[in-house]
Order: sequence, then C-alpha cells, then structure tokens
Amino acid sequence: MRETSSLVKKIGYILLQVSGYLILLAGIADFAMTFYTNALPVQHLKYLKIKAESVSLELTALDHAFLRALGGCLVSIGIGTLALIYRGIRKKMKGSLVALLCMVTIGEGVNASQMFRLGSPYFVFPLLCVMVAWIGAGLWLFGKSEA
Repeated sequence: MRETSSLVKKIGYILLQVSGYLILLAGIADFAMTFYTNALPVQHLKYLKIKAESVSLELTALDHAFLRALGGCLVSIGIGTLALIYRGIRKKMKGSLVALLCMVTIGEGVNASQMFRLGSPYFVFPLLCVMVAWIGAGLWLFGKSEA
C-alpha cells in the first residue's frame, strides 16, 4: 500500500512538470510564430470576418505584438511553475503548490476562456494544462512520501 501511495505522489509530481513544460513550450511557440509568418492566424481572420489579402500591415503588427506579449507571459508562467516545482514543492515549502495552481489556473484559464470566446478550437490546450496541473497537484498532495 505504501509503494502505491508513493507512486501516486511521483505521478503527481511528473504531471506538474508536464504542465509546466507544456506552458513554457506554448509560450515559446506563440512568441516565435510571429517571426516566421507575415499572416494573421486563420482563427483571427475568421473572428474579424476579413480575408487575408485585406489585412493591413498595421493590423498584422498589432496582432503579432499581442501574440508576442501573450507568449512572453506564458514563458514567464512556465518558468515560474517549473521553479516552484523544482525548488518549493520538492522541498515541501508551504504555499508553493497554491502559488503554482493560482498562476496556472489564472494565466491559462484566461487564455482558454478567451480562445473559446473567439471561436478558436485551440482553447483545449491551455485548458488541458490547467487540468493536468490540478490532477498532478491532487495526486502529489494525497500521495505519501517514502519514509
């Protein structure tokens, strides 16, 4: 029984890490995407009800600026999450898990809700990051440490 409970804690810790790395990678992708394409994402065009050929350079620059800002925030959340996992949670510092869950839930929760609101099917990814973090936290919290 003790081995199973210890395994549950390890799986929870791994899921927390997965969530942190996924958020970090998503932020890098949002940021980098603006440097290898001159077009607006298809979902943005659909929401604005415009065709790609009618997009002004100013609108493209504005859209890409917002994507870079979002990407930077997601990179920061990913780094903060991983720092809390490797320093605070590993050392059982009180408040680290709560801070991690607040950061991930607020940051990715707003991201997912706004993507959903704009009709993007990609809202599932940030929602998945939140769910993985909460499941990982629950498993980590309720699993027993090895003696």
